[in-house]
Amino acid sequence: NSFPNPSADRATKGLSFRPVKGGHFVRRGEKGESEIGTNHREALAIVEEISRRASDPELKNDSVGVVTFNLQQQEYIKELLLNSKDAAIQSALERGLGGEEILIKNLETVQGSERDVILFSVAFSKKPDGKELPLNFGPLNNAGGERRLNVAITRARKQVIVFCSFDPAELIARK
Repeated sequence: NSFPNPSADRATKGLSFRPVKGGHFVRRGEKGESEIGTNHREALAIVEEISRRASDPELKNDSVGVVTFNLQQQEYIKELLLNSKDAAIQSALERGLGGEEILIKNLETVQGSERDVILFSVAFSKKPDGKELPLNFGPLNNAGGERRLNVAITRARKQVIVFCSFDPAELIARK
């Protein structure tokens, strides 16, 4: 499988970036110990995107998968979807989108799965003081992490939408 090709139809094909303002990744030692490993705003942005797609007569014809960097964010998004009062989301969970169930996996478990659209939650963010972006991206930092990331982004048949709570330029500035 290969990465979705760019096209003139940027709204439904290729790669797009969705910045999440105010998103915060909860780390050990921070308030919200029960939320360690999650980014609430990013999870909500993913749920909102699924609702938008499930409510749109054209977009609901594309199957959807969610991929996260870690198990905690994966489980949190799944919980938000299951507990959603949104009728479109509940229908999508029951019937699927584009003829397939909604996929919710993490970087380490997504291999072998495909969907038309992959919503990728980075989850990681700057520390609460807003000054430092830690360069620890969970399994991506482990041996073979680049291969897992490659597998994750090639699970999309048409489009990958990356949800992220920091500006990617901050990674370049840190090198």
